Amino acid sequence: RGGLLYRQAGSPESAAQMLVRAAKLLEISIPQNAIGLYLKASETVGTEDRPTEAAQHMETAAKLMVRVKELDRAADTLTTTLELYSEGGAGAAAGRVVLNAILVQL
Repeated sequence: RGGLLYRQAGSPESAAQMLVRAAKLLEISIPQNAIGLYLKASETVGTEDRPTEAAQHMETAAKLMVRVKELDRAADTLTTTLELYSEGGAGAAAGRVVLNAILVQL
């Protein structure tokens, strides 16, 4: 709810920071909720034309998806992450995502 209010007020950076902080708190106890928050943070910074930062949040969400055994969803998320890294020109990070995607597919 707070992230939505920040976004409506024109502060997407604050919204993304708040969403990431909340997600970090939930990673261990309720990883499914943390996944949703990381994806919302990615969407929020993605609207600000920052694909690399959006990809970082999506990559974190994908790692949590693997942890909770949502492998198909993680593979789809990693594909989207790769596209965002490519759009942002982050070659090394894109290589890491390709490796992670291969491992998830196995």
